[in-house]
Amino acid sequence: MFLDADGRYILWNKKYAEIYSRSSDLFKPGARLEDTIRIGVERGDYPEAVGREDDWIAERIAKLYQPGGRHEQRLADGPLYSDRGAVDPKMAASSACASTSPN
Repeated sequence: MFLDADGRYILWNKKYAEIYSRSSDLFKPGARLEDTIRIGVERGDYPEAVGREDDWIAERIAKLYQPGGRHEQRLADGPLYSDRGAVDPKMAASSACASTSPN
C-alpha cells in the first residue's frame, strides 16, 4: 500500500485488500488511511482498540511514520499480522503519479 504525504491512498495490492477485507470497501484513491482505520474501529475490526479507540488509532497512525518499526495487529477475524510499514513522504510524493489500480 502506498500513501501520499497526507496519508491518502495512492495504490494497494490484492493481498492488502484481502488482509483488510472487512475495510476494503473503503479503499479508494484519495481516501485517508486514518478514516478507514477509524471506521474499522467503529465496525469492531480491531479488538485491541476496544475501550481505548482514540488512543489506539493515534498509536497506529504514529507507527506508520516510524521507519523500520515493526507493528503487530490482530484483526477481528482472528489473524495476527505484522508489518514494517513506514510512510516516507518523499516516496509518497514520487508515487503520486503511479497507477491507482487496486491490483
